[in-house]
Amino acid sequence: MLDTAPRMFAMLQVCGNGGEDSDGWVVAWGFVDKPYHRTPAWAVVGPKRSERPRIWRGVTPPDVLVDALHARAVAELERADEQTPWRWDEPAAGEIVVLADELVARGADVLMAVAQNRCRAVQAERGTKAEYFGRDQGDFVLVQGVGC
Repeated sequence: MLDTAPRMFAMLQVCGNGGEDSDGWVVAWGFVDKPYHRTPAWAVVGPKRSERPRIWRGVTPPDVLVDALHARAVAELERADEQTPWRWDEPAAGEIVVLADELVARGADVLMAVAQNRCRAVQAERGTKAEYFGRDQGDFVLVQGVGC
């Protein structure tokens, strides 16, 4: 679970277009639960409250966060898909990102691609939670199976 209170250190909000489901884009600082401890993380949220947040490790460089927010904003404004590698919440187009793109191109429903950025928003019992995938889990692509 991404915990942003009461220990929130920083937040940036960019105003949206005023739509009924729009709060603009927000970059917030919080913590992600890891086994045995908590790790700092950034959440890129918006523009719609109904969309899942994008979770980035707390050590993510500011230019990567800016690029991630920019890619999401451009896709929203152009009403287009986010560009690779940002659509996978990854800072670079490595092997896992290329694999995810190829699977999508062939009709697969790719849910997640994890390589350099180990934090992701995942579905939980009551909404969405932030989860950290350790290096021991390897790099991976998660694909929705038929009938799932």
